[in-house]
Parts: sequence; C-alpha cells; structure tokens
Amino acid sequence: MDYDFSYLDFIAKHHPKYYSDDRVLLCDILFRFLTDDEVSTEDLNWLQKEYTTKSEVLEELKRLETLLFSETLDYFYESIINPT
Repeated sequence: MDYDFSYLDFIAKHHPKYYSDDRVLLCDILFRFLTDDEVSTEDLNWLQKEYTTKSEVLEELKRLETLLFSETLDYFYESIINPT
C-alpha cells in the first residue's frame, strides 16, 4: 500500500526540533509496528508491555502525530508573522 506522508514532510521542514524530538522516533516505531515492518527486539518488547492491542498503538500514533502537526503549524505561522 502507498502512504501519503506529505504531512510528515511538512513537520520535518517546519518543526525546528524535528531531529531531536523523541516523539518523531516514537511515531516511526509505532507506524512500522502497525504496518508489520521491521521493529527491533527491544522496541517490540517495549510495545508489548505498553500496549495490548494494535488499536491502542494506532490511537497513540494518531495522538502524537496530531500533537506534532499542531505544534508545527504554530511554528509555521509564527515564522510568517515574525520572519527572521
């Protein structure tokens, strides 16, 4: 299945802490788990302790991505109002 990640491209481009925000890494792990992509043994063990169903994983992924997108919109609009 092809996925549209344009919203993640927007986050990567406009979120100033994208490369240091642990939530970005967590989103990647959660997504790979949901799509049955490769997840490290350590991450898999943590996921199994933290969540009981894939639905819970999906809800957490949506929560985190929504937060990141919302924060990124704030940074984006702030850069329009107050360009550096």
